[in-house]
This record gives sequence, C-alpha cells and structure tokens, in this order.
Amino acid sequence: MNKGADEFEHALGSGTGSESGRLPALHDGPENLKQFLTYRLARTHARLNAQAQHLLDRVAGLTLTQWRILGLIGTAGSTTSSELSRENGLDKGLLSRRLKSMADQGLVVAKSDDQDRRVQHLSLTEKGQDVFEHTLPHAQARQKQLMREFSEEEIVVFFDFLDRLEQAAGDDD
Repeated sequence: MNKGADEFEHALGSGTGSESGRLPALHDGPENLKQFLTYRLARTHARLNAQAQHLLDRVAGLTLTQWRILGLIGTAGSTTSSELSRENGLDKGLLSRRLKSMADQGLVVAKSDDQDRRVQHLSLTEKGQDVFEHTLPHAQARQKQLMREFSEEEIVVFFDFLDRLEQAAGDDD
C-alpha cells in the first residue's frame, strides 16, 4: 500500500476493512473506481440530492439549496451569512446571491449589525417560517425513511465514521 493510503487509513483510524470480509480489498487500478470511497459517496450524494429535490419541488417549490438555508436559519432562529457559509459549505458569493433571491421572495430578512455594518444577521420572515414549518415534517419523514434500514448502533457508527471522514478531508497535508 502506498504512503498516502497508509496516512489516510491512519486518519480514519482503521484499515481497508477487507479483514472483516464485508468490503473488497482496495486495489490501485482504475478498473476499481467503484470501490473508491469518494466515488461511492459522490454517487450516493447525487441520488439523495435528486430524491430530496423531487420532494422539495412537490412539497414547497424550493430548491435543495434554499431548503438548506431555510433549515439552518429556521433551526438557529438567527444567524449570519458567514455562519451559513461554514455550515452549508457554500461559496460566500453563491450564498449571497441565494440569500438575495430568498429575500426577494419574502422568505428571509437581513439586518445589519450595529457594530459592524458588514455583518448581516439573517432570520426568517413570517412567510419563511411558515414554509419552514410546513416543509420540516416532510424532511423529517424522509430522514426516518432513509434510516429505517439501519439499527441505532449502525447509525451511531455511521455518523462517527462521517465525522472522522470529514475531519480527514479537512487535513491538507
């Protein structure tokens, strides 16, 4: 195994998983792209996003990005665009355009900070709160449906794995 793979496995705190018999041994060849963790995650991510977008179109006429922004603000009560950018992983410019569009639709309102005019405090309008409260039960039902295939123990392990993977992905060296 190469040095990069060893470091990655060390960052995740585990081996390839082939010892358990559940995962195929990882190989370096391009014919095994479907075994790449990043490939599997990207493919699953795309499918989950398409499923979520279909639900959001039907239930609220929202895009997935709008729902994520609405959900983060709705859960926090009030937040800033910097916090949203960090939480949502969106580029600040893209986020700014989405927020302007959502403000034009009457879903969010931005108020300048008294001490720092560059900081915008974001909250939901009454309409935005209504859309959030209407959509949230549908999103929660979808989450339950996705998780019903797994035991509580498996979900805890999976979230732990995702936390470690996210941390390993943040390491640039």
